[in-house]
Amino acid sequence: MMIQTEHSPKKRSSALATCALVFAVPLPLIGLILGIIGVGAYEEAKLRKRSIAAIVISTLAGIVYTALIIFAICKFMGDSDNVITVMVIIAALLGSLLG
Repeated sequence: MMIQTEHSPKKRSSALATCALVFAVPLPLIGLILGIIGVGAYEEAKLRKRSIAAIVISTLAGIVYTALIIFAICKFMGDSDNVITVMVIIAALLGSLLG
């Protein structure tokens, strides 16, 4: 004799969206990839918003890290004119993304 039990709907784990947010700042590329996967994987609005937030934060962190690396390289090479040019370009990119 088999006893049947009702199966409750399987609750989807929020681990992917959480990992995307956690990795967004220290490793922006990983945070971006996990965020993109999360947007496609989740149907629940809360988790999709968390994944989208990870994408935005990863993008901004990547831009800032790139600017810092370029700034450090130009500073190391002693080319102060390129430092200013690079910072203006980065500011314009950030302005276009946020505006």
